[in-house]
Amino acid sequence: MKAKVLVVDDEFLIRMSLESGLSDLGHQVKTAESFQEGLSLAEAWRPDVVLLDNRLGDELGLDHIEDFKRLDEDIQIIMITAYGSVSQAVEAMKRGACHYIQKPFDLEEVDLIIRRSLEQLKRSRSLELMRQRPRQIIGESEASGASAATWRFWRPTTTWTCSSAERPGRGKRWWSTPFTTAAPAGTPRW
Repeated sequence: MKAKVLVVDDEFLIRMSLESGLSDLGHQVKTAESFQEGLSLAEAWRPDVVLLDNRLGDELGLDHIEDFKRLDEDIQIIMITAYGSVSQAVEAMKRGACHYIQKPFDLEEVDLIIRRSLEQLKRSRSLELMRQRPRQIIGESEASGASAATWRFWRPTTTWTCSSAERPGRGKRWWSTPFTTAAPAGTPRW
């Protein structure tokens, strides 16, 4: 998966080596040497990934993670630093970074981290879409039709019904979900 990568680092050699190396691997890369320049580029270009240096002059990258996330909550922030510690890495993750890399780093490692963060984003988006999609019964057999008819007969009552069909894991909740989501408003659900 090729990505749009924004490198925000005040060291010229780091910016150029990442731009050259990641471009050779097929990514689209733009660079910025300050946070303000990086935010402007991110707003205009909408990168998939931001490689954000933790120290740019007197400013800390940790303080700007939220600024990038405000532009697009799906931007994957990967912190890069020469002065790393476990507590800094934990703080970066709490603020929204998806990974933390210490300098010096291997270009193949950076590429792998970019790919994994994008795969993780793709999975989380897919899962969110699955959660938003209503469950529905795809096919209908004579037995399922009879079961649905029985359900429609019993559903208008205010009596609780317990389905105990043997052991757990037999699909009772899966089978009942389409009916409970179609129940009239105010009807108690399990």
